[in-house]
Parts: sequence; structure tokens; C-alpha cells
Amino acid sequence: MAKEIELCDFSVKEIHSKKLYKLVTSGGVLTLDSSFCELTGSENIVKPLLEIKRGHQEGYVSIKTFGFVGRFTYSGETFDITYRFGTALLNRMIAKVNDFDVKTLNLDKHNAAEKKPNDSLAMLILYMNFILKLEKLSILGVPKAYQRIEHHADKLKGRIDVNAFIRKDIPFRGKISSVSYEQKYVQEILDVLYGAMVLVEKRFPALVQERLWGIRNLIYHHANKRFVDQKTLDDARQHPSIQNALYSEFKSIIEIAGYIIKYNHTQEYKLRANSKGLIFDVSILWEHYLYTLLKEHIDSNLWRVKHEEPIEVYREQFYKRRMYPDIVIKNEKEKKIIVLDAKSKSMKFAKGIGDGQAGDLDRNDFFQINTYMAYYSKQGYEVIAGGLLYPIEAEYDESKCHSSHWFGNSNTQFIVDGIDLSNIESKTTVEEIVESEKVFIERIGGLINQI
Repeated sequence: MAKEIELCDFSVKEIHSKKLYKLVTSGGVLTLDSSFCELTGSENIVKPLLEIKRGHQEGYVSIKTFGFVGRFTYSGETFDITYRFGTALLNRMIAKVNDFDVKTLNLDKHNAAEKKPNDSLAMLILYMNFILKLEKLSILGVPKAYQRIEHHADKLKGRIDVNAFIRKDIPFRGKISSVSYEQKYVQEILDVLYGAMVLVEKRFPALVQERLWGIRNLIYHHANKRFVDQKTLDDARQHPSIQNALYSEFKSIIEIAGYIIKYNHTQEYKLRANSKGLIFDVSILWEHYLYTLLKEHIDSNLWRVKHEEPIEVYREQFYKRRMYPDIVIKNEKEKKIIVLDAKSKSMKFAKGIGDGQAGDLDRNDFFQINTYMAYYSKQGYEVIAGGLLYPIEAEYDESKCHSSHWFGNSNTQFIVDGIDLSNIESKTTVEEIVESEKVFIERIGGLINQI
């Protein structure tokens, strides 16, 4: 069995691997991008997954990771990328994004099955997303659609099927051909949900039975219980019923179910032999988590919290661009705004070396957020504050992280903020993370209250 290379997101690690050493030319860089794997929980944009260089010793390579967690295989080597801030924060983010109170969700308590060798962090994220999303939407039941039902009986059901009546019932023999339209569960969707449910229940049997008991029984009763092939997956994704606004959120559940099924049946689906696996963009999860927190606590009639509001610049030129600040908190009535970007990177407040170096604050991130702030300022908004939001690993000091001016403008603050995880070793409970969230929200709310 191939040795597993253990990594963390946004980190650099040197390991011994003759295979990878031979693949990388001297002085060169081997870049693997997200197209090598099944990518879940993110936009369909190709991003760097790993950068591999030759190390300081022969046979050693230096591996740089980015904003992904999961497991995949490349050229015979298995990579396992975990979340450096631990499962407590990860579970909290998943639950918060899905509008679920994770404090009542004890994974250890419900995890009756032993950890399996093929379990990856990305798969656990998908399992939890499947459970939480399906629980949230179970009040709607499973999508239904009108289907044509043909009858040949002694009683009229619906309306007469003229063509069938002429073919079958003349001369009349006591039975009438009729047709009715009835709402029935969409079989393809039921079958996909069943295929994923069986796999998820093997991993978290008690949790599925506790959270999904009602809809679980419905799915198990009506599904065909056959192997879910690619055609069934495609038919479920494209079915007109989920274009209905009532059931539109089922799109994401069907996508998640498809990933779970395909990953657990790699041979049947013939995934790439050279590089196969499943990864999850944890940067996107961090961004949605912070947006959800701020939306829940700060959004009001005056101040609206928006996610990825599009900015279009140079509209008439060939080099026109669209930009998407992660979070804006906007007061349209008074034309005031706070602009924030979420960065799931290490923040220990390390200073840069030499002029123009930002240390832990990445140069590109710094200029990006300042570009957003400048744009809104030129559009006539009073920019109250702008800045970057991180998982913070050092003790937070607001006096060092909240500047009272922005490029000399004393009406605007530039901030570095986020969730304080400085006691990450002891932060094993969700309750402690919730306390850090409250302090973070108070600081951001304070920017508005100072006006």
C-alpha cells in the first residue's frame, strides 16, 4: 500500500519521495491544479492545488498547499490534506453555513462506525452537508412532478383517452381507456438520494436515523434501490421539478449526493487512474461562514450585508473586469459602506522584512481590498472601514489591527480582523468558538455604532 503524505492547507512541508523527486526538474516547479480531482463546494474555477519543488537533499521534495482539504492520488502517491484549525471549527462552519445549530451535533457520540481507511476530510464534509441540508429541506418532502397515468378500468379516471378508446374499447366491452395527471415523486431524484443515503448511513447510522428518520423512510420506501448510474445522476440534476422555486435548493443536495456516490464507486465510474480523489475548497467555506455570521447579527433595515456584490470597471474597454468583494455591509440611504474580504490563511501578525513587505498580510490581498475600497469611494460612498478577515492564531490586539485612518483619511478605518483562535490547542469545543464569534461580531458592529 502506498504511503500517505499528510499535509495541511496553506502550508509548506518537505518530505521524502523518490517518485516526486524524479518528476520535478532541477529548479523547476510541478504544479497540480484542482482539475486533477473531483472538486466540491466551490465555483467551477481551476485553482492551484499543490506546488512541488525539489528539496535541499536528494530524494526530498518541498510541497506547498493552498486552500483545499481532501484526499487524492497522483502518480502513485496519496496526499491527505487536513484542515489546520481542527474539526471543531470545521464542523461549526459547515453547520453555520447550513443554518444548523452544531452545538447539538456531537459527531463522536453519533459516529458508531469505525473510521474507514478511505475516509477523507472532504468526504466527511460532504456527509455532514448532505445530512444537514436534507434535514433542513425535509419539511418540503421530496420533489414531485405531474405524471401522465393511463387507466383501463370500468370507471372513468380523469378524462377519456380518445385514441386509446378507439383502439381498445370499440366495440365497448365494459372498460374505458382514460388518462389522468397526478403528482408523484420524481424517481430519479429519489434514486440518487437513496444511493447517497445508504453510504452516509453506513458512516453515521445513529445521526441519520436521529436527524433524517422521516424522510429516510420515505426515500427507502419509494426508491428503486438499483445502482445509480451516470444517466440517473444526469436526469436528476436536469429534472424540471427542481427548476421550481419551491424545490430549487435540492440542486445542491443532488450535487452532493452525486459526489458521494461517485467517490464511493470509483471503479464503476472509472475515475482517472493517474490522479483521482476528492477535494473541498475550504477557503470558500470560510468566506460563507463569515458572511452568514455577519448577515445573521448585523443585517437590518438600514444596514444590508451582501455577499460577492459584483463590481464592473472599464465597461467600454476590451480589458473590462468584474470584481467580487466577499462581504459588503451597506447603508444605501446614507451611502455608507464597509468592505471586507475573507482570507482562510495563517494570521499571526508577523511583520514583513524590509520596506513594502506586509508579513502575514499578503501583498496581493492588501492591494485587492484597497482597490475595492477605492472603487466604492469613487462611487460616492462614505467608506467607513475596509479590511481582511482571517482565522487568527495569535492573541488579538485591536489597537494594532484597527488603523484609525486609510491612506491618511481619518474618516475611514483599515482593519485586520476575524475569529480569534489563539488558544487553538484548547479550543476543542464549539462553545469556545461561539464565544470568539461574539467578540468578532461586536468589533464589526462597533464600526457601525461609531458613526
